[in-house]
Amino acid sequence: MNPEAREANYSSKYCLRLNFISLSAIIFVFLFNSILISPLNSADFSPAGTKIQYNFEPGDVLTYLQTLNLAIALEANPQIQFRVNLQWLVKVAVLEKNKDKITLAFQYNLKDKKVFNREMLKQKLGGEETKYLLLPYDLADEEYTRIIITDSYGKIYNNSYNFTQSFSFINNFMSEILSLPTTPLQPGDSYEVGDEEKLKVNYTGEISRPPYKFYYFSGGHPSGLVIYLINKQLRIPDKLEYSARYQAAGQIRQENFNLLFLDKKKVDLNEMLTDPEIQIALVRAAITCWSQKVPAPIIDRLLASKNSEHEILAAAYCALKEIPEGLSIEKYLKSENPIVKFNLAKALFLWKQNLQPLQQLQNDRDPYLRQRVKNFLDKSDYFLPKDLLPAYSKLQAWFYQNQNNLQPDLEKLDPEVLKTLIKFLKPLNQKESGFFKYFPSSFPSSPEDFKRPYYLYLPDDYDPAEVFPLIIYLGMGEGRGDLSLVSFYYALKHNHQLSRYILLVPQAYGHWWEPSVEQDLRKIWRQVVRNYSLDTNRLYLSGSSNGGMGTIFYATSFPDRFAAVGENMGFPFLDRNNISIDQDLDKLKNLFYTKIFISHGAVDDQVTPEGDRQAFTFLKQNGSEVIYKEFPDKKHNIEPAEIINLITELFEKSQRNPYPRKLYFLMTDQIYSQCYWIKIQEYKTLPAEIEAEIKNNIITLKTKNVEKVKLYLDDNLIDLDQEIQVVINGEAEFHGELRPSSKDLLVSIKEKADPALAFGTSLELEIAEVPN
Repeated sequence: MNPEAREANYSSKYCLRLNFISLSAIIFVFLFNSILISPLNSADFSPAGTKIQYNFEPGDVLTYLQTLNLAIALEANPQIQFRVNLQWLVKVAVLEKNKDKITLAFQYNLKDKKVFNREMLKQKLGGEETKYLLLPYDLADEEYTRIIITDSYGKIYNNSYNFTQSFSFINNFMSEILSLPTTPLQPGDSYEVGDEEKLKVNYTGEISRPPYKFYYFSGGHPSGLVIYLINKQLRIPDKLEYSARYQAAGQIRQENFNLLFLDKKKVDLNEMLTDPEIQIALVRAAITCWSQKVPAPIIDRLLASKNSEHEILAAAYCALKEIPEGLSIEKYLKSENPIVKFNLAKALFLWKQNLQPLQQLQNDRDPYLRQRVKNFLDKSDYFLPKDLLPAYSKLQAWFYQNQNNLQPDLEKLDPEVLKTLIKFLKPLNQKESGFFKYFPSSFPSSPEDFKRPYYLYLPDDYDPAEVFPLIIYLGMGEGRGDLSLVSFYYALKHNHQLSRYILLVPQAYGHWWEPSVEQDLRKIWRQVVRNYSLDTNRLYLSGSSNGGMGTIFYATSFPDRFAAVGENMGFPFLDRNNISIDQDLDKLKNLFYTKIFISHGAVDDQVTPEGDRQAFTFLKQNGSEVIYKEFPDKKHNIEPAEIINLITELFEKSQRNPYPRKLYFLMTDQIYSQCYWIKIQEYKTLPAEIEAEIKNNIITLKTKNVEKVKLYLDDNLIDLDQEIQVVINGEAEFHGELRPSSKDLLVSIKEKADPALAFGTSLELEIAEVPN
């Protein structure tokens, strides 16, 4: 199994203990990880002290040796133990310096990896469980890269997250010591760093180890101590070491970590690019934020490498930056990797004005390729008519930046023109890739603001001019985001599906359906929609245990949002006030247009499989497309990697139809009042229920406990050139014509926060109480 919490539900005492130790964990970023630095007391700092800053200049290349030794025992059975030794050669290149903003590229090169006691684990746990327990170590990337923008005190400006932390549950917490206060320090001074947790850092003073002197720092945390040295002459991190013992995620762990400075060189930027131990990071930086061009031989070598990740990166460079002079990419169009094939065809169109390779891919046998090309040709900014650019910019500002003063101008547009603009609508953002960590509050300050970070993975070829499918994964246990990111990341990597999706992993810090968690999830959703180019017809939700229950809760509450869902080890949790498998299952009918995958262990001793069995039977009887996979010998220990092929197979073939003509909507919470083209505006009591169908321009509604309804209509649903009839509970309530308007289009996409749910007109109707 991955480092994922085994328990379905933690006691509140255990939740507090685990989060205090390691709420934001995984392994170590050895530089600049803090976004908050707060002195313990302003009196602790003397103006006459030493002001310590890092010194980085373009062309600097720093080399470090990083080692991590882990001794791990299973909490449920401490006799089951194994050890892992990992060693990286880490290179850091200083790319640019603009005033106090410094761009750094990191590359972690895995040099040694040893796993001990594998055979003993197989004897005790069996081959399959051992496989998934050791999966993160066995699949550890040969290179990890990270691009950050920081200042000389270590404050990060681009929310970059270091995924090399994935082998430890406390390293992120430890690394906060590497941020520096902007005020001078004297020996004996202390300061605090951290976001989810605070770490007290003590500045001891200077020590000497010829030929250098060092600034010496130490810090304490709930499971151990840490020591950190900054080279005084070079003004760079020199050493960090710690040992720690703690329990988390069903494991008892002893960690010993050491980071040691080896070398600093000044290197010409072109020469820097030839170094394979930093080259991958530099190519990624060149795609996203670095102005340097990468020579043709390097891109050619990566394309020819047969390393899938290198091929994708090189193809992304060609598509997003340039085709290097002298490089012929046509020979690589026959690549077996569909992402490589698409990006090279895209590059030929963008830089050589050759559309033929893309057109040929429209008939490719790979459905992923066909869909991606279709979206590119239909929705990418590269095909937005130039004469519509001024109006499009206004629409972007109105929708994503809430510049409502622009709405009168937009309402004057012809509805068909506005529809064209909406088809292309996506946020104006920059090219990014890799891992990022954010908080629901844009400017977090209170402890509550730091409870629920969310983690985001963007593929190497992420292009804000395109739209990308998104997977949201809800973790088990208390729903820790960091461990859930590891779990699902390695599952996708194991199944060779990682580069096809944006991956969003939020954190619950409790049950996923709790109001406080739900409130933060809604904030997270608004941020992600506002900042990233999503294909909202290909949104997918998945979760395990606690997250599996959350998956069904949110999928049935937002039935018009997800094309498919994958629920693991949960049960049909439909009412937050009634945690029972005996509840009414009618709300599952909300998922009529959502494809569903469910998995459970037959001998699960924590969450009975009976709930999922009942859900499968109910969904099947009501015509839903549902798959149920039950593992005969499994308890509460099904890892995402064990079922990821079934989940992604379903996701790959699932796309939302935003305009279904037949609906069932059971509303159990007033904040979830919309379903496709229906909104319940007023109700007598909950649950409120609507069955609806459109046929031959006649809209038929059958309602229960509904007093007022709003219908969003469009020529995708009805013929707006003809009269429309609305019949509610057997009575004709409306007969006449409706005309599309730009105002209605704007209202619909704003209310639904989804450009793909655009409706040209609307109708509000009071519903008379049906006599008994």
